[in-house]
Amino acid sequence: NSERDDISFRNTLTNPIEHNDIVSIATSLEKQSGEKIKESLQQLLFLISNCLPAPEGQPIQGSETVIDKVTNLFCRQNDAEIHALCLSILLNINSKSQPQDRESHICILCLTLIEQIQSRNKTISECASNALISAMKKMKEFKQFLVQRGIFLRKATEILLRQEQSSYTLATSQNEHSQSAVLDILLILTSYNKLKWNREETNELINVIQIMSGDEQEEKDEETMQGKANILLPLLRMKLSSDGSIDLVEENERLKLQLHQSEEQRINVENDKRISEEQSRMKDDQIRKAEEELKNKEFQQAMSKSNVRNVQKKDVESVHLVATHAKE
Repeated sequence: NSERDDISFRNTLTNPIEHNDIVSIATSLEKQSGEKIKESLQQLLFLISNCLPAPEGQPIQGSETVIDKVTNLFCRQNDAEIHALCLSILLNINSKSQPQDRESHICILCLTLIEQIQSRNKTISECASNALISAMKKMKEFKQFLVQRGIFLRKATEILLRQEQSSYTLATSQNEHSQSAVLDILLILTSYNKLKWNREETNELINVIQIMSGDEQEEKDEETMQGKANILLPLLRMKLSSDGSIDLVEENERLKLQLHQSEEQRINVENDKRISEEQSRMKDDQIRKAEEELKNKEFQQAMSKSNVRNVQKKDVESVHLVATHAKE
């Protein structure tokens, strides 16, 4: 078996890359286990890394199947190496996709990782947190999606609020690793200067973190959740006071302006279409009139020729009549 697998992998490296091979390997992942999964993921990563990007305007063939199978595998496994391979595959697919497909890929990956971070299994939660941080560092679009779309900010508020609303029971302590991971991710996100933070969602997050931090003047261990919350508070407040924050009123005005501009463009297109149709009708009318004039002219010419023939005929008859009388 091992020898066959080695031959299979060598064939993968030497044969032309087929999209069917990519889909076939991805589909087989759910039936595999142990080292075979890692080998298949390595083959998959190699194929995707070396295949050409999709033609403009078209998705990569089978990309949705690969994303679905690899994401499901990521959720089922606890192995850090498997998680790293899955993440590399998903990032490679995204980098070779068309812009209109990238956002849906990022959304799937983002939501999957956020869901896994909330796992009660500490190993799964930590792996998902590390994967999300790795994706943030490798893709600027991922950071933008987390903050500017507000998905992570809303979820972070929900996860941290869950901690504050609960008593410190066993169930709560089991979830502390999730809240700690959320704080770590937020600390990294605040280190990026060009992200735009939604004002309302950031304010809600600050309110929850403020309760977690307790007395801000009191010195706390930076590795504890209180310590992380204490460090995070001023950083989030800076985001609100900087130009990087998004005011909802401003955002609404911007959207209204976009809508107004889109409506104007639609009206202009309709006007242009109507003018074009009117010009086309006028041209058709001109052609029809020209054809009618030509027919009238041809008819008049035909009538004129007929009249000339009739006159000539009468002249001949008159001459003949005169000649006949002369003979008599």
